Amino acid sequence: MSHLLGAVFEDEYADGRPALTSIVTHKHGDKEPGGGFYDKARRLGYRFKEPYIFWAQQLQDVFKRYGKPGGTV
Repeated sequence: MSHLLGAVFEDEYADGRPALTSIVTHKHGDKEPGGGFYDKARRLGYRFKEPYIFWAQQLQDVFKRYGKPGGTV
């Protein structure tokens, strides 16, 4: 699963879109993405000091883009 998520993240980044993979989170516990999400983001070139804030912003951007009827794909 992590390989598939990584490929999606790479494609979204290459096309200038927010990290669609930000919607994939732990089912139990903190309800945040796993460490692989942040590792991949850094390898792609994202720079951030606060992982939670980075994730929350990506999540907001995904919902802005895709969360309403007629959102662009």
